[in-house]
Amino acid sequence: MPSSKPTQWRSLITSANPTRLKPRRLIASMTDPPNDAKPRNIPTPSPPPTTLLPLMDLEQSSSTLRKALNETRTARISLPNIRKILIVTRPHFELESLTVEIAEFLAHRGVHVVIGRDIQFQGSHKTAGSITHWDGVDQDIDLVITLGGDGTVLYTSSLFQNRVPPIVPFHLGSLGFLTVFEKSTYPSVLSDILDGKPQHMNLRTRLQAEIYQKSPSSKSGLGDLVFSRKVLNEVVVDRGVNSTMVNLDLFGDGHHITSILADGLVVATPTGSTAYSLSAGGPLVHPSKSSVIVTPICPHALTARPMILPSSIDLQLSLSTDARGSAWVSFDGRDRFELDEGSSIVIRAAVHSPFPSICRETSSKDWFQSLVSSLGWNVRTKQKRRPATTTGSLSKL
Repeated sequence: MPSSKPTQWRSLITSANPTRLKPRRLIASMTDPPNDAKPRNIPTPSPPPTTLLPLMDLEQSSSTLRKALNETRTARISLPNIRKILIVTRPHFELESLTVEIAEFLAHRGVHVVIGRDIQFQGSHKTAGSITHWDGVDQDIDLVITLGGDGTVLYTSSLFQNRVPPIVPFHLGSLGFLTVFEKSTYPSVLSDILDGKPQHMNLRTRLQAEIYQKSPSSKSGLGDLVFSRKVLNEVVVDRGVNSTMVNLDLFGDGHHITSILADGLVVATPTGSTAYSLSAGGPLVHPSKSSVIVTPICPHALTARPMILPSSIDLQLSLSTDARGSAWVSFDGRDRFELDEGSSIVIRAAVHSPFPSICRETSSKDWFQSLVSSLGWNVRTKQKRRPATTTGSLSKL
């Protein structure tokens, strides 16, 4: 049985410091390649080194890992010493007053509150200096409150490319799959958190996506790293404005898996399994599952089915040598780039930078309830009961 003692938040996650790069557009040729074009050797990451373990050690490590994962999934987390809270608000004039209301509520609790620059606020002498505007810098934020829908949660993920503070998502948008708290409950929800009451938390996997572009001066086989982004939902490679399908080479851990001819490809997290990937025919995956989902978009081959891969895999996508046009890539619907021959995308799980969201009940209860309330999962008209028959008699055919 997992311990009922709450876990200290800052000891649960380690932070990473990846290099931040300024994005730039990748120029691509829209013309078809010549028929006599020579095949090119596609640079791939080196396969990971093989580790030899005795069978007994492997079984012991596997058992320990499963136990640790179960304890993490069911553990309650305490959030002590919350000093600074960021409120991320969906751009809507009706939410401005609610943002100020929550900010004043928190300021009276002795917390420094950071709000968006577009929020007009005239503080009283009691809250002077306790409420400031966001300057776009990744400050020492202890907690984030989102007021909006799922898009606001995704935007919040893009703000924190290193360590992500715990997220309290309030439902004020249109869908609300990720936003589990109602706005009317904010006094009790936030008071419980500030008072140090243990909370169930969902550590959602994010993906680390990197774009490499080959050039004559490139020192590595993949080329130069030109863009890097962590995403909460998915990385999408599609045909963009082209009338032809994209032809992509898919590699896993340095080995060629297949070449996919389709309208595009979705590489999603378990959180993103209920978004674009689901619309493209992908599976529903519990957010606590450590995995990566690869879903083709309208593939040319009917046998090109979605795959659920382990989160330990390193994926690489690049244009095939016989591709008839360029491709486009986007990250959680943002930062759209055009890709051509010589550019590759490497995608792996961001194991050191998960997205922690506080649950209303537990991660499983919240997820199953959202499946029904937001997606109408398995909602149907109930079957009528068979009419009662006389005991001992047979129904006539």
